[in-house]
Amino acid sequence: VMNGGQNEASKVGIASSGIVADTGLDDRSFNCRTRGNISEDVAVIVSAFRSPHDLLDRYKIDVNVLTSFLYSIGTQYRDNKYHNWLHAFDVFQFCYLLLYNGAASDFVTYQDLLVIHLASICHDVGHPGVNNPFLINTSSSTALMYNDKSPLENLHASLTFQTLRQEGMNFLENLPRHDFQKIRTKIIDVILATDMVHHFSLVEKLGVRLSELSDKPLIVDTKEDRDKMKTSQQDRRILIQALVHMADLGNACRPWEVYRNLV
Repeated sequence: VMNGGQNEASKVGIASSGIVADTGLDDRSFNCRTRGNISEDVAVIVSAFRSPHDLLDRYKIDVNVLTSFLYSIGTQYRDNKYHNWLHAFDVFQFCYLLLYNGAASDFVTYQDLLVIHLASICHDVGHPGVNNPFLINTSSSTALMYNDKSPLENLHASLTFQTLRQEGMNFLENLPRHDFQKIRTKIIDVILATDMVHHFSLVEKLGVRLSELSDKPLIVDTKEDRDKMKTSQQDRRILIQALVHMADLGNACRPWEVYRNLV
């Protein structure tokens, strides 16, 4: 997988060096079943790291290393009926839609954008095709490894960073250690929050916060203002978790002709 990812990087890197036309990233009618070629899909994903905000330049990310990482993640998705690479791309696209068409990006930082992009595409990597209760009730090795606490989501987060540690895959290697650790913590938090056992508590937290908007509006324009970054930290934590969780369920927001073939 590692060598394959590096070989693909040379091809995908060229493809993603400019604007990728007709990506469908801003289309609510997006149909993930039209995708599936990992190399082509990765080129589209990389384009989202460049536009509308150039996260590659901001975080000194080598496009070929990022491409190798994403390609490796893509190949680690199993051929499941639902929790497969197409689903990962679907969730990534829905997050992009929420951020840039829905203006959710106004409330988050550049680092949060990077986290959302990465967590959404990695959130189900290595999914075995069965759910957490099955893993727990059968005393599977995954459930035993994670002590029955969100075994799938812990697996996905772990595989994400195991892949990052492989030779030629660490596109975050130029970051200061403190920044890397913050990104790692956020990605883990977001992936763990996709476990449906947290659904109602997350909805409750979000509902309580939204009920306070008249007296305490959400802070916007946090990207360049450190004081706003600090003040909005808790709100942003809830928001980025909610965005990826919503996108994970977002196929229900697709037009019927798309949705009916996804589930």
